[in-house]
Amino acid sequence: MASPTEDDHFRPGIAALRASRAVEAQAHFQAAVDAGLATTKSWLGLTLASLVLGDNRAAEASVDEVLVREPHSLRGLIIKGDLQLGRDEQRQAVSHYNLVMRLAATLADIPAQLQQDLVRIQGRLEQISQAFQAQL
Repeated sequence: MASPTEDDHFRPGIAALRASRAVEAQAHFQAAVDAGLATTKSWLGLTLASLVLGDNRAAEASVDEVLVREPHSLRGLIIKGDLQLGRDEQRQAVSHYNLVMRLAATLADIPAQLQQDLVRIQGRLEQISQAFQAQL
């Protein structure tokens, strides 16, 4: 029998996440991590499952692992910025969001979901800028 691969944990994790079974999804992604098989995709899956479960602390720890492995992960940078903004760490969030915008500007083809996130991020950047200007 072949040794389990990351995909043996990842595929059922994604299926569970899509079926709104976040606890099950989290267990699959964590199994990949525990087995030393996790790449960026399993860490990102673990991040998403943690977010769905409302465990922002676990989500942040996971997304930090994503960004260690892939510093220019657009999804990872977006999630990190969102978590920071949620803690009212505007300066750090803006830093992540600005990097997302710079990286996205280099893409030839932007998927629809990413395009929606970019519009949302641009709106947040404008709100933060307006609030900052109002304080001057």
